[in-house]
Amino acid sequence: MAVGGCAHFTCSQCKFQFCEGCNHEMITKGKSSPQCNERCATKGLHAHHPRHCLTLTRDYKQEDLEKLLNMHKVPFEKTNLPGVAACTAIVQAEVTMPDNSKRLVDGHCAKAVTGNQAGLCEKHYKLKLCKLIYRSKLDPVDIMEDYEIIAWFQGEYPSIEFPKERPALIMFMKANYPVK
Repeated sequence: MAVGGCAHFTCSQCKFQFCEGCNHEMITKGKSSPQCNERCATKGLHAHHPRHCLTLTRDYKQEDLEKLLNMHKVPFEKTNLPGVAACTAIVQAEVTMPDNSKRLVDGHCAKAVTGNQAGLCEKHYKLKLCKLIYRSKLDPVDIMEDYEIIAWFQGEYPSIEFPKERPALIMFMKANYPVK
């Protein structure tokens, strides 16, 4: 999945549409869901991702993701193996066969590894960190900018009064709207 790309998947068996990051249902315009409100009627395909879904956290800087994991004492691997210069993440690529048919083939990403990223390119290393944040149920509010927190409240709960000072705002958010 490309950074900024869609994490939308559809089950080949039952056609359920969901986010790959958090497994929340992808809701189409006009379809009702318990999480939906009046603003959802104006949206196309969307999901109600928790704050720690990789769809929402993957665009943070690598340093901020590592900081969040360190704050909560969640171990993660950074060290590259000696001699590893290309990303070892498995990706799928569409190839054209001799008969001009298309086929998906597994292979390595092979983008350059820079710095200590556990043998992965920046994109795949950040995705690895985001998945660890989600599995550990960490709340990224600790690394969010004030304007992001305020925008979250204004988008999710426009009529709620919330504190404006950062420490009180973070405490209020964690106490009243915890990550599940």
